[in-house]
Amino acid sequence: LLLDLAQTIRSEPFARLARHPDCPQAFTRQRQLPLPALIATLLCMRASSQQRLLDSVFGAMRGTADMVRGVSDRAFAKARSHLHMPALSALNDQVLAHAGRFQS
Repeated sequence: LLLDLAQTIRSEPFARLARHPDCPQAFTRQRQLPLPALIATLLCMRASSQQRLLDSVFGAMRGTADMVRGVSDRAFAKARSHLHMPALSALNDQVLAHAGRFQS
């Protein structure tokens, strides 16, 4: 399941779905917060400060336990505003479909 999700969020069809209609160029360039990192951060969100979460996620992505300032909370908010919500619904549908295959 995790490999399927990882492949999905890195795919061009998902990127097209994830681009908000008002931001057709979103997630087309390699930035400090690419689409897969944005999605991973959103999936990991817990009750903590947004900047602390971003620092810990980017620290984990770089293979270090240290907090790493990868992006600011403002950059995260801007990237999130360019995300088209049907993309998250599609990911949810994929997870539910996968879970349904293992249900008795």
